[in-house]
Amino acid sequence: MRSNPPELPPGTPAGERRFSLALFVFLVGGLFLVYAYFLFTIDDTFITLRYADHLARGLGPVFNPGERVEGYSNPLWMALLSLFAWFPGGLLLPAKFLSAFFYLATGWILIRKSEALGLSPWPAAAMYLASLSLAVWGVSGMETSLFGFLLLLWALAVTDAQPGFFRVLGLALLLLTARPEAPLPLLIGFALLAWKRQLPFLLVIIFSACAVSLLAARWAYYGDILPNTYYAKHFQTPARWQITVFGYLRRYYLGVGLIPLLGVIAAFWKRKSKRKTPGKDEVGLFFLSLWPALFSMLVGGDWMPLGRFLAPALPVSIWFCVRTFACARTFGCGRIFGTVLWMLALAVHFGINWKAAEEVQSMDFSFPSVARIQSSSNGNPNYRKISAWLDSLPSPPASLAVEELGYFCDYFSGPCLDLHGLTDAHIAHSHQYPNSVIGKSLPLTDPGFANTELGEYVLKWNPEILILDVRNSQEKTDSLLRGHYRLTTAIGNFNLYRRTPRATPRDNRP
Repeated sequence: MRSNPPELPPGTPAGERRFSLALFVFLVGGLFLVYAYFLFTIDDTFITLRYADHLARGLGPVFNPGERVEGYSNPLWMALLSLFAWFPGGLLLPAKFLSAFFYLATGWILIRKSEALGLSPWPAAAMYLASLSLAVWGVSGMETSLFGFLLLLWALAVTDAQPGFFRVLGLALLLLTARPEAPLPLLIGFALLAWKRQLPFLLVIIFSACAVSLLAARWAYYGDILPNTYYAKHFQTPARWQITVFGYLRRYYLGVGLIPLLGVIAAFWKRKSKRKTPGKDEVGLFFLSLWPALFSMLVGGDWMPLGRFLAPALPVSIWFCVRTFACARTFGCGRIFGTVLWMLALAVHFGINWKAAEEVQSMDFSFPSVARIQSSSNGNPNYRKISAWLDSLPSPPASLAVEELGYFCDYFSGPCLDLHGLTDAHIAHSHQYPNSVIGKSLPLTDPGFANTELGEYVLKWNPEILILDVRNSQEKTDSLLRGHYRLTTAIGNFNLYRRTPRATPRDNRP
């Protein structure tokens, strides 16, 4: 693929000054967004932190000691966080700082690569800062920014003139352990390398052996080849599949797909005058930015927030657009008109991402003290009130059964039963039952997580405290709980039940 003619030769004093100024503006803007969203934390973060903490303490990658259930979908991130177990005050602060680091590092790579090709670094910096979904999830303490960082490095490697054997293999193995959906961009990258005749057979053999070994290790330890979270979230009914898949695709083309669409237009416009089709690297980058849409077609039942699901694809999409668009000069329609067109596209992208970010978390400019960060729970004060109620009990409860498990497991270190099934294999594999008893599911937004059989399972598990969201409760709940639990208090939208003395001992937990 021919690159666009350099605007300023790389390495010249003028080019270095331009790069330094763009990098400075990006760092100021990036740090501002990190500060504005730093209090945002979701329940999945705390679940991962608990797994990392248990791994560091020698209990293994488990949520409840003795129960081997893979209730996380980010092995690489979880293992990385376990290295910070020595940090005083828990793993939340290291997780948030580390995710913020990868968010900023990804933007730095985009700007540096633009400068290395002699392109203006301003489009990459502007589009990256305008992608507010990246900033929100980039400070959540989750693996989103690390995954986006690795995807960008992967895209740069497979489109390089000399990819390098160990570079490609190392990135492929890291991606394989970063997220369950990583095989899709990996296959696209391998296909591009094979198309360019740059895929050594030995690399395929080594990677395949490592992938099979990973699956074998997962099966040996957890008894399954897929993470338990897949079964908990993948609840397919025709109506739900339709709603979720179309929702993903709509959000993709609005929030992410606009960028590669600009790149496609620019690529074809550029090649039209030269009577050539887009190059192989351009085609590969386009499909590497398209993989979330393909993934949504395969697992449309996932309840993951759409912004978090799509955010890792944004850096690759931005690089594809910058590489083909080259600050609007590709259109050959004049610098002024092209720049205006670029700015309009940037404004639309920013507006869409602003709306997506606001759906998750509004900007907060108050000082993020350590106490506020450690007590952050997605802006819901009820979780902190419930934790205070648990602390006020004469003796700490032996076990909990809750919805939205992550927010509570950060306050409670004992055994927890997740009624959504993220960390419980029995509930996760029982989603074929449509009628719920311990909580009423929202059929088009959340999977069902309980029914009569599962209600009996919960009673056998016999948690001392049962915390239910009243928005999901129904009349059958009372008949099931009568004689086993009594309503102790209500905090916000949560009812807190406590086990009655005549309940079955917890030793009978399945």
